[in-house]
Amino acid sequence: MPDIPAALAAETDDRQATAWTQSTDLIRDDSAETPSATAPSAEPALDEPAEAPDPEPSDLPLLDPDPLDLHLAYTSLTEPALLDPLEDDGTALPERPRPDDEPASNVAPLEAPPSFVAAARRRAFWASRPVRALLWLVALLGVLALAGQWVIGQRDWLAARLPQSAPALRALCAPLGCQIRPYRQLDAIVIDASAFNRVAGPEFRFSVSLRNSADWPVASPALELILTDRDNQPLVRRVLAAAELGAPPALAPRGDFSASQGVTVGAPVDAAAVAGYRLTAFYP
Repeated sequence: MPDIPAALAAETDDRQATAWTQSTDLIRDDSAETPSATAPSAEPALDEPAEAPDPEPSDLPLLDPDPLDLHLAYTSLTEPALLDPLEDDGTALPERPRPDDEPASNVAPLEAPPSFVAAARRRAFWASRPVRALLWLVALLGVLALAGQWVIGQRDWLAARLPQSAPALRALCAPLGCQIRPYRQLDAIVIDASAFNRVAGPEFRFSVSLRNSADWPVASPALELILTDRDNQPLVRRVLAAAELGAPPALAPRGDFSASQGVTVGAPVDAAAVAGYRLTAFYP
């Protein structure tokens, strides 16, 4: 690499010598054009390869070179690639395209498929094997859920009609906190006979006979006993539970039950006013 500062200094000396030689002629020539006060710029063009400038004669004496000119000249010779990127053959390298300069795509946006195509795709989707299997599974789970809900709701009836299912129903009810009770069917209870007789003073004797007309066990009902006067107006009301009468929790299929119990009528009801009674079976 040449010594750039030394070359520039030599060039400056040559210019000064030439200027002093021609200074006498320039002073005597009154019609000569006024010379430029500044020296031509030694700065190389950015779009051409940097070359060492040829010494040219100058009409005026030159002073010491400007440090800025020296720096620009040195830079143009040592680092030409930073000023103007050139290829080996002297042609400029093509600029790299930017994303913003890319031409817009001419591809048209996708249009929605026709309605018959969409309908065919939907039919094909619902008719596929995985989807049909999933639908069948969901339907089966729904049926099982409904069946389980019905079994829980009708557990007493199932245990009465199918006694062998009682253990399974109890196991099913264990985590749910439900219980298996005797099945209640009030229309299957028949009051075969009943009596209410005075024993002495306010003491009366009540007796009743119940029968189960169903072919499966039915829960024993409670009895409502209402004492009336001569005008069939109620005087006193009393509820007799099945346990109070000594009845079993459930009456056997086609079975019956009879009970008798004493009843005492006290104040404020006048025992002498009791003339009749009404008896009704119910489930509390």
